[in-house]
Amino acid sequence: MEKNNEILSEERYQKTKKKIARISAVILIVGLLLGTFLITIGIIKQGKVAAEYSNESLASLQDKLDSEKEALESKKTELEEKVANALNAEKQKLESKKQELISKGIKYDTFAKYDDGESYDLKIVTKALDPSFNNCAFDEYKNNSLTSDYCLIYNKKDEDSKNLNVIVGVLESNFDHCLFDEYKNNAYTAKYCSLKDEINDKSNSSSRIFKSHDSLPFYMFGAFVIIASCMISGSIYMISKRREIMAFTTQQVMPVAQEGIEKMAPSVGKAGASIFKEVAPTAKEVAKEMAPVYGEMAKEVAKGIKEGLKDDNEKNK
Repeated sequence: MEKNNEILSEERYQKTKKKIARISAVILIVGLLLGTFLITIGIIKQGKVAAEYSNESLASLQDKLDSEKEALESKKTELEEKVANALNAEKQKLESKKQELISKGIKYDTFAKYDDGESYDLKIVTKALDPSFNNCAFDEYKNNSLTSDYCLIYNKKDEDSKNLNVIVGVLESNFDHCLFDEYKNNAYTAKYCSLKDEINDKSNSSSRIFKSHDSLPFYMFGAFVIIASCMISGSIYMISKRREIMAFTTQQVMPVAQEGIEKMAPSVGKAGASIFKEVAPTAKEVAKEMAPVYGEMAKEVAKGIKEGLKDDNEKNK
């Protein structure tokens, strides 16, 4: 029991040594696992970038873009027919209104005003239908109840005409209209512009290099954690092996020291003997001269002791 309480006992030393070795192993294992995990994440990210910018991915996007382009071509034809039919329908309404007014005996008057009633209506309808000049560009025609619907389509300001213009602009090859929000956010062309932008990005080598840099921090931190854990773990493990290291060092040095001592012993002995021969006569003379002094001192000391004992006896009586 007493042995276990000794701080410098061999048993306690061995237990502490094992604990330090375990701590060192735990730090090393945790550091290796964490560093490997971080590096693995970096590798996965790098693999995703490589797959994203591969030729196969680019070809797949190009196929999707071609399909979307065909869909836009089809939609363009559909909207062109729809707009043309709507314009013809409104034109027929105006032609009917014009014939109706003429059949009533209303005569065309270029200078007719709003207050002139049906004469003014005939002027408005006739001028709106005039193909030689776009009268629908003026508010007088755009806001008139008879010609407003016709002018809206004629000026391509209706919803179908706007969508048609966007589709036509996107399909033009001489300029990238997808750079503008009007084309990127349109319901018909949003997907096409998104695919086109993605293809442009995948075809850009600098973009791939930039995205590849996202994995570098994981490589750096992973390597740092592994190196740091190895250094810390090694330092702690060296503490547990300090006795063995010191013993090994001593074993390395002792033969050399012993050999040195053996070689130096005769020289040291001779030097000691010569010094003693030189000092001995002087020591003897000093001893002879000091002997009487030492004798007197001894007598005084003895005398003092006797007197002290005598005083103690008298006090006891």
